Amino acid sequence: MSERVNWNSISNEALLAEIGRRELDLRSGIGEAAVVGSQSDNLEQEPMPSPASLFALQPELTLEKGEKITRSTGFIFLLSSGYIASYSFINGERNVQYIYAPDEIFPLQNASRVVSEQDIVYRALNIATYKAMPKVEFDGLMQSDSGVARVVVKQMEERLAFLTERIDVLQQRKAYGQVAYQLTILAVRFGKCSEGVWSISLPLGHQEIADLLGLTRETTSRTISLLKRQGLVSYNKWHQLVIPNLEALRGVI
Repeated sequence: MSERVNWNSISNEALLAEIGRRELDLRSGIGEAAVVGSQSDNLEQEPMPSPASLFALQPELTLEKGEKITRSTGFIFLLSSGYIASYSFINGERNVQYIYAPDEIFPLQNASRVVSEQDIVYRALNIATYKAMPKVEFDGLMQSDSGVARVVVKQMEERLAFLTERIDVLQQRKAYGQVAYQLTILAVRFGKCSEGVWSISLPLGHQEIADLLGLTRETTSRTISLLKRQGLVSYNKWHQLVIPNLEALRGVI
């Protein structure tokens, strides 16, 4: 089966334009949030609040694995536990845009009033708990507390770094290099290292990795099987991806 059209069969220029558009959205949001935060004379003196403290009064909601947030427009969310992936659709194909971990606020584009999130779907990768706050209420927090704006800026910078890594991954024109590179990024972001061995706790199947890269599931599974035969990856008894030597995996990129 051939690679998906939406990422790999189109020109690199079109691919980078799409990612660049999202990067510009985030950069605009960072600038806007920074302006809001700088309006306080005590910006440096005020401690940065924890993301959880901002949503302390909001009720906790639960998503089962595979369940979607059905009403995302007009709300800002905090992920309390588990993992949630955001998906967009290009040419009818599903693509993972970002994977949220606990304590992350989303969608930050809504928080900064830059772009609409109506074309984004949020789906739980495992049992996840989260809190929701009306966007207008979150806007009020940003206006009244510079510490909130600093939290938003910090998380936006992390998303921007992720998009930059996405560009680096997709510069690899072969599936082997893309999958290997993506696994190193997932290991650092979601993994734990014990005696030089990395295990990725993120419940990510071959389909989600394929959706991150715009590959077919068959191509992704075939590539991971090759990496397993080469001793570069494996699975533990909890079905987590294991990288016995991260530098060796980086060496094949």
